[in-house]
Amino acid sequence: MRILSTIFLLSFMFNSWAQQFGSIEGKAVDAENKMELIGATIALYQNGVLKKGASVDFFGKYSIKPLDPGTYDVEVRYLGYKPQRRSGVLVSVNQATIINFALKSAINIAGGEDTVVEVTFYREKLIDPTSTQEVLTAEEIQALPTQNQNDMVSLTGKMFQKDDGESVNASGARSNSNVTYIDGVKVIGSANIPKDAINQIAVINGGVPAMFGDATGAIINITTKGISYKTYGGFEVQTSQYLDPYGSNLFSGFLGGPLIWKKQTKANPIGEGNFRTADGNSDSLFRIRPLLGYMLSAQGVYKLDKDPSGIDLWRVKESIVDSLSLSPYKKASLGTGVEKKSYYLTKDDMEQIKIKPNNDRRALSVSGKLDFALTQDISLTFGGSGNYYNDNHYSQRMSLVSSTNNPHRDRLTYRTFGRFSQSLFSDQKPEDLKDEHFWMSNVFYSIQMDYSYDKFQYYNKNHKYNIFDYNHMGKFTTTSAPVFVLGADSLTGSTAWLMQGYEDTKFEYEAGTLNPVLSNYVTNYYELSDQMPSSLTDVQIGNGILNGNSPGILYSLYQDVGYQTAYYEFSENEQYRLSLLGNVDLNFRGKGSRKDSLYTHALTLGIEYEQRIERDYKAYPYEDMWSLMRQLTNRHISNLDLDKPLTVAGPNYDTIYYNRKYVAEDQSTFDYNLRKALGLNATGTDYIDIDALDPSTFSLSMFSSDELFNSGNQYIFYSGYDQTGKKAAGNPGFFDYFTQKNEKGDYTRPIPANAPVYTAAFIQDNFRINDLLLNVGLRVDRYDANTKVLNDPYSLYAIRSAGDITTLSGSNISHPGNIGNNFAVYVNDMDNPSKIVGYRNGDIWYDAEGVEASNPDLIAQASNSGYITPYLVNPDDEIKSEDFDPSTTFSDFKPIVSVMPRVQFRFRLKEDALFFAHYDVLTERPKGNASGSLMGPANAVSAYEYFYLQEMATNAYVPNPNLKPQKTIDYSVGFMQALKKDVTAITFEAFYREFRDMLQVTTLNYAYPVTYKSYANIDFGTTKGFSVAFDKRKTSKSNISIQADYTMQFASGTGSDLNSQVNLINSDQPNLRTIVPLTFDQRHTLTTQIDYGFDGGSRYNGPDLRIKRKQKNTQTNNSNDDVE
Repeated sequence: MRILSTIFLLSFMFNSWAQQFGSIEGKAVDAENKMELIGATIALYQNGVLKKGASVDFFGKYSIKPLDPGTYDVEVRYLGYKPQRRSGVLVSVNQATIINFALKSAINIAGGEDTVVEVTFYREKLIDPTSTQEVLTAEEIQALPTQNQNDMVSLTGKMFQKDDGESVNASGARSNSNVTYIDGVKVIGSANIPKDAINQIAVINGGVPAMFGDATGAIINITTKGISYKTYGGFEVQTSQYLDPYGSNLFSGFLGGPLIWKKQTKANPIGEGNFRTADGNSDSLFRIRPLLGYMLSAQGVYKLDKDPSGIDLWRVKESIVDSLSLSPYKKASLGTGVEKKSYYLTKDDMEQIKIKPNNDRRALSVSGKLDFALTQDISLTFGGSGNYYNDNHYSQRMSLVSSTNNPHRDRLTYRTFGRFSQSLFSDQKPEDLKDEHFWMSNVFYSIQMDYSYDKFQYYNKNHKYNIFDYNHMGKFTTTSAPVFVLGADSLTGSTAWLMQGYEDTKFEYEAGTLNPVLSNYVTNYYELSDQMPSSLTDVQIGNGILNGNSPGILYSLYQDVGYQTAYYEFSENEQYRLSLLGNVDLNFRGKGSRKDSLYTHALTLGIEYEQRIERDYKAYPYEDMWSLMRQLTNRHISNLDLDKPLTVAGPNYDTIYYNRKYVAEDQSTFDYNLRKALGLNATGTDYIDIDALDPSTFSLSMFSSDELFNSGNQYIFYSGYDQTGKKAAGNPGFFDYFTQKNEKGDYTRPIPANAPVYTAAFIQDNFRINDLLLNVGLRVDRYDANTKVLNDPYSLYAIRSAGDITTLSGSNISHPGNIGNNFAVYVNDMDNPSKIVGYRNGDIWYDAEGVEASNPDLIAQASNSGYITPYLVNPDDEIKSEDFDPSTTFSDFKPIVSVMPRVQFRFRLKEDALFFAHYDVLTERPKGNASGSLMGPANAVSAYEYFYLQEMATNAYVPNPNLKPQKTIDYSVGFMQALKKDVTAITFEAFYREFRDMLQVTTLNYAYPVTYKSYANIDFGTTKGFSVAFDKRKTSKSNISIQADYTMQFASGTGSDLNSQVNLINSDQPNLRTIVPLTFDQRHTLTTQIDYGFDGGSRYNGPDLRIKRKQKNTQTNNSNDDVE
């Protein structure tokens, strides 16, 4: 019955790697005879708050979990024994901290009872058989000269960081392969939170437990500070404002403490914590523990130069830039027109500077938490953290003369969570289990929901999302006059002066105020012109610029004066997660001669569901919206209505005028909507002078989507938004792009947000066999891209397979024996095929005889056209046709399931020596941004990119939504040896990692209808290495601690990141794969931290700075007052 109950319980117990926890366990025995103190009371405090309690079982053992990472005090009490407290016990994620007690009798020599708590301070074990990670404590973090989490993580072993603040590579893995958690929430966007809020950073870089997934690099767990029995706080101010030119300023502060107390008339019988104080008189209530506590922290940063250069920089002197801004042109040295003065800059016009110009940053990060201790066994926690920054982004191309227009960026990231936890069966008493052969302990579950949001924006600070303001010079007014020739009228046959059209006679300019420097270009051009321009073309011929134009490139290296950012964009990413947590320790009593032995399996099980919503919007002002508007306006009235002549009598010949002819099918959506906005007849023939209108006249809603997409040379792109940048209404599907129209009949081209779904489950067992500790687990991940994919990446249209073809041109067909029924068939003619010239199975090609072909060009040349010719199901298929059926080309992504076994063992050779090893299989969903991708991720593609595949194929990289998860197999063996017990230790470790199915750019040669570039799981890599770590702790006699890590590593592979082969692909080279050292292959890495300091409080062991005064009556002072 007990086993059935366990199975039933396990069906409800789940554990999520996002909700990480640690534990404290150990023994309590008599110091004299080592007898187990069965029933001894264990009390656990954090910041003076009683968190949990436990009892020592009949084997003399106790175990307390789940515990949030942090620092605790552990106190044990037993009738007739002197209480003991171990202070400062460190608990880390997925680790059991061992605390053993040996209690002495409370009966003193005089026969009285000594009940004063004996306090000792915890020293972290150098040889810890349960640890698989490196931990940075709050004290260590505060001592670091950095505020950046990446810099902190880089101090742990086997990490490579190219430069301060940059991402880290863990054991040769790509930098985007790491996963960071903050209070159990998986981070998207920025992970920076206030340094004062961090309680602990734990880094797992090898030996990853089954509870963690979706990463092939390091697992980084950041835990914030929690509840306290008294209010605490502090602040910090840093500045270099008057000490260096970089202007770095920081302010941080934190505050925490209790809000609501649990009170009762009797003191808490457990422990002697300071939290147990009376409110006043003898009848007042005792404050037992806080029911509600809080923690708040904030940090603000302002930097004049957010990323200082190691060397001095050059720029044109400000006075020269001001002069160029006011008068950018001079008369052309040769010919007519003008030329730029900036072409004649010399070294004398330059100056060296210390800081990057217009590169300042403002940032704010916050963190907060509310803890509800509803009962001793039930807790409820709400928390969140966030980061916001805005800065001017330094661009080297703009640094010479146009840095005042550096693009502006801002980013907001925040995350919130709620977690409910409950422990079960915590009231079990040891005496009730003394005859049991099996029982359960440490049974708990937790439910967590969290939400994360990340928004990034990039734009010109003056114009932001007003696309028509970018590169607007001013008002250009064109005056036109009709043009006549003498000829015969087509209707009357009479000779007359016939109107031929209109001719521009005057092109006047009025400077605008939106872009003063750009306006000066035009003003200066008019001032220098020998003859006033009569048309837009005259300005272009004279090297002038117009609305929508850019001032151009200086020396083919730098943007000229007045240049503005070429595009603006914004993106929003959301993450919804639900995770369930549970744990149960299964305890078995030995049989026969081993009946006094206890065997425990600590089982954790877990599931997680995660949904991401990724939206993106880009607009490209540099594509010249003004030119597009000129093209779309008036085109339906470009001809004269010759059927309706208007005759004016003349002395010799009559003059015949014609009105503009309205051609409805030629009118653009933009023209129609513009006329309505101007109050004109929407189907009228009034001529609109676009450059004479104010930019505020226009909006993106005036255009149809196809007009803005511009046959694949897009002016905007969106996913999850509409063409104006508003969030898409409803939930559009992939196929809606091909079918959805508005009331006017224009295609609306909705593009859904990228919305992948990730789910996972695992089971993990921690158990001990004598001195061997084993952690065995199995993890199963399921990844669903949740989109449509091409049925065949080599064809935009359905191809017939060999099994479907039995006859061709009336003749029976017999396929070679090695050709499968699902092989794609290629023929000699698209419309009238008479013979088969080849086959294809995936990426492998075969000729007509079934011989594998290394060069598909031979198959292409065998066709009548000389081009690759698939045997299409429907040769008339055209993706832009209204009759196109997208279901014949696209199908749902098939979710991919990854199974990952994990095995770790640690064998204690003796008390001061340990052997350890692990074997891990790790996978992660496809990650990384595609080169020049519209949606960003390499696996996020839209119907737009397939719709314009032929137009985009030359330059663009089309993402591949059908990518598989990337995979890593990790091996490691090592040895730890204490050189001096609990003082110094050395660790040796050898590791090997194999990276498979990594992402890389590739070319799909001989795809139909065009060869294009995309991404595939084709990269491979390995990391081999050896590390040595030396650890020295502080002692009462030495105030120096040393942590030194040396790693020798060989990281090689076919690509350092998913875009490392871009230049090779762009040069039309084949998909070559060569093993080379990776860019982050750092053969020798030495990281050393040396800390010299003193303990505080009663443990102060530094110099005595107290002033000693002579007193008339001298007495001994035995107080234990803290010395600071």
